[in-house]
Amino acid sequence: MASPAVVGIYTSPRKGGNSDTLLDAALDGAADAGGDIRRIALRDLAIEGCRNCGYCSKHGRCVIDDGMATVYDALDHADAVVIASPIYFCSVCAQAKAMIDRCQPYWAKKFVLKQEPATPGRRGGFVCCGGFPDDRFLKCTEQIVKTLYFVLGSRYEGCLFVPKLDARGDAAKHPSALDDARAYGRKLAGVSEG
Repeated sequence: MASPAVVGIYTSPRKGGNSDTLLDAALDGAADAGGDIRRIALRDLAIEGCRNCGYCSKHGRCVIDDGMATVYDALDHADAVVIASPIYFCSVCAQAKAMIDRCQPYWAKKFVLKQEPATPGRRGGFVCCGGFPDDRFLKCTEQIVKTLYFVLGSRYEGCLFVPKLDARGDAAKHPSALDDARAYGRKLAGVSEG
């Protein structure tokens, strides 16, 4: 049996920050479980905002030729996708939102052109953190990611959320966050913790 293709998408503008650290651990767990890992950092890609031009509703693809080509390719070939973002103002960070908005071609394919997703049965995960001591801003943030996975035809596997992570390095000092993230990654790769 082929190794599951697991794509991790780093969305934070801060390289080496807490959401990056959590995603690194999750992908390590997925790799330990036999996953074939691909890492994409949005901060390294030039991604324009959606123009709402309607091109994708007619052609099933985006008219803009930019860094999203890397993301589209990864999404089209992944068995599991995990997105990592800090919570900014009750939402994912701007880089994540730009990527999600540019997934409009998947919406067009599904609801306008009536096409099946490229990878049916794909799993979707979300790793996020926030500076507050509780999850009061998680619900709005998570709904955006759930909607993306619905459009992609992916089974949402739930969120790994770690509160009280604000300063760089907080995730590495947390007593259980990295172990929890590794276990989460193993689950995404298709290995249960039973």
